[in-house]
Amino acid sequence: MTGLKFAPEFIPAILSGHKCMTFRRTKHDVGEMFEVKDPDTGRYRSFHVTKVHRRLLGTVAQNFYSDEGFVSPLEFIGWWSAHYPNEGWNAAIRGWHHTFEEVTD
Repeated sequence: MTGLKFAPEFIPAILSGHKCMTFRRTKHDVGEMFEVKDPDTGRYRSFHVTKVHRRLLGTVAQNFYSDEGFVSPLEFIGWWSAHYPNEGWNAAIRGWHHTFEEVTD
C-alpha cells in the first residue's frame, strides 16, 4: 500500500466513484495501491493508480475539477486555497495528476 491519503471529506466521493483523480506534488506510480475505509461498513476498500500525468494546477482546476470531486473550478480553487494558506492558489504549480479506480475481484 502507498502513502496516498485523502482528507475525510473526500471519502464519500471516492467510495461512490465521483472522485477518481488527485493532484499531488509527489508522484505515485501506476499500479500503486491504497485503501479507503468505508464508514458505513467499517471495511477497507482497495484502489489502485491507473494513470499519472504531469500537469499544472490551473489545468486541473479548469478541466478536471469534477473528477477531483468538486462541482466547479471555483470550488476546487477555494478548497486548495483554504488547505494550503501559506502557498495560496497558484495556477502555475506543477505536479502529478493521478487517476485511480477501485480494485474489483
